Amino acid sequence: MKIGLLEFNESMWPSLERTKAFYLDTITKRFDTCTVTISNNGEISDTPDAIVNFMGNAGWELNTHPDCPLIFGIHGGTILNQRFLRTHLEKLRPSDMLIVNCQSDIDILNNMFAGNAPALCHLPLPVDGTCFKPMPKNQVRKQLGLQEEDIVVGFVSRLLPQKNLHRYLDFLAQLKKQLLPRKVKGIVIGKYWVDYPVLNYQTSNYPMYIQQLIEKQGLQNDLLYFPANLTNDDLATCYNAMDLFIHPTNSIDENFGYAPVEAMACGTPLLGAAYGGLKDTIISGTTGFLMPTWVTDAGIRMDTFAAMQFAKTLLTNTELKKNMSAAALKHAANYNKETCADILCTAITQAVEKYNANEAPVNTSLSPIPAISSQEEYLPKIDVPWKYYKEQVRYYVSNADNKPDEETLVYTSVPVVQLSPGSIQLDDPAWPAVYPTDSLTQTIISYCQTPIKIKTLLNSCDTNLSRITSLINAGLLSYSHEKL
Repeated sequence: MKIGLLEFNESMWPSLERTKAFYLDTITKRFDTCTVTISNNGEISDTPDAIVNFMGNAGWELNTHPDCPLIFGIHGGTILNQRFLRTHLEKLRPSDMLIVNCQSDIDILNNMFAGNAPALCHLPLPVDGTCFKPMPKNQVRKQLGLQEEDIVVGFVSRLLPQKNLHRYLDFLAQLKKQLLPRKVKGIVIGKYWVDYPVLNYQTSNYPMYIQQLIEKQGLQNDLLYFPANLTNDDLATCYNAMDLFIHPTNSIDENFGYAPVEAMACGTPLLGAAYGGLKDTIISGTTGFLMPTWVTDAGIRMDTFAAMQFAKTLLTNTELKKNMSAAALKHAANYNKETCADILCTAITQAVEKYNANEAPVNTSLSPIPAISSQEEYLPKIDVPWKYYKEQVRYYVSNADNKPDEETLVYTSVPVVQLSPGSIQLDDPAWPAVYPTDSLTQTIISYCQTPIKIKTLLNSCDTNLSRITSLINAGLLSYSHEKL
C-alpha cells in the first residue's frame, strides 16, 4: 500500500510541528510513501492508494477528486478555519476521511454534514514516556533551587492572553495567601507571541501586562521562569517538581494540549479548563479537576471559584494528591506512540479499503450555516470578532446552557475597572469587555466581589433571577454550583 504525502510543510505552531513529526515517522515506517506533486492545472500525476494532506490548502483545491481517498488532518481547523472548511467540504466523498484530535471536533463536524459524510477519526497524540516519567521530587527540586517542603504549581504554554497566564498568576497569589504558613512557588514555561493574529485584543502588550501583574500581586520572588526551548528532559524535571499543573486555557482551538498529558505522565495532577481536548485527556475527579466553562456574549468564562476550592483541597490533602498522582500516571500511559500510531494507520487502511469497495462516488452535503448572532458588542473591534467563532466554540465548552438557580453562587468574572459613571471594563486581556451599567448593575457588582448565593443577592437588592442570568450570559458575572 503506497501513501502519498501532501502539504507536510513547516508551521508557525510548535505543537503542530511535533504532530507532523509523529505523522511522518508513523506513516513512513508502516507504509510505502511518496511525495504528491500537483501540476499547474491542479491535477496529480501518479495516484497512490491514499493521499494524506497534513495541513495547507493543496488537497482541498484539487480540480478533480483523485482515484483514491483523501485524508485530511484538521488540527483545530473546525474553529479557526470554519469558513474555509464550509467552502470545500462538499467536494469530499464518504470514502474520504477527516482526522481530528478531540471529541469536540467530531461533534462540530457531525453537525456540519447533512448526508454522505466522510469518515471521522479521533486521533489522540503521543507523549514520550522515556522522557516524561516520574522522578524523585527531592532531586528535581534541588536542581531547580526549590525547597522540598514548598508547594509548587506550574504553567506551561504559549504566553498569550487566551492561554490565561494572568489567571494562573491570580491562582498563585490566592494560594500564597490562603496556604500560609507554607510557601507557594510557581514555575512558568513559555514564550510570548506578541503578533499572534487570533482574537488579538491585547496580545501585543501582554508581556507588559504580565510584568505589572506580577509586581501588583507581589510575586517577584515566587516565580521561576524558563523559555519555551527547554529540552524534554529539562521540561520533565519541571513537571516533576510541581504539586499541581494548572492549564486554564481559553485558546479557542485547544484541540488536544500536549502539556497536560506530559504533566500526567510525570505523575502530576491537573487543574484545567473543561475545554476542547482537555475534556478528553483530563478525568475530572480522578486525574485532576476540570473547571466548568461556558460561552458568553463577551468570550469564554470559567468557574474559577470551583477551581480554587479544588486546588486548596488537593494541596492540603496528602492522600488525595497521592491518589490523583497515581491515576494521572496510569491514564497518561494510554498516550503512547504505539497506540496512537495504530489508530492513525488503522484509519488510513480503512479509508483505502472503503474506497476499494467500489462505492458509487457521491459527494457529501452540508447542513445550513448557523446564523451569526446579532448580539451586543462588548469586546473591542478587531478584524475577525468573537461572534464569528462563538457558535462553534459552544461544542468546545462544557456547559451548554447557563441555568443558575437561587442556590447557585455568582461572582464577578474578573476584577472590573470603572471607566465612567455609566460604564465598566473587565480587567482581562483575553476578554477586555466594556459594559454599560445602570445603578442596579453597579449594586449587583458590589455584592458580587466575592461569591454570593443568588438567593442572598435577591434578598439584598431589587433584582431577579432573569436579570442575574442576563449578566452571566453577557459575561459580566460567573457562576458556580459549588458550596461556600
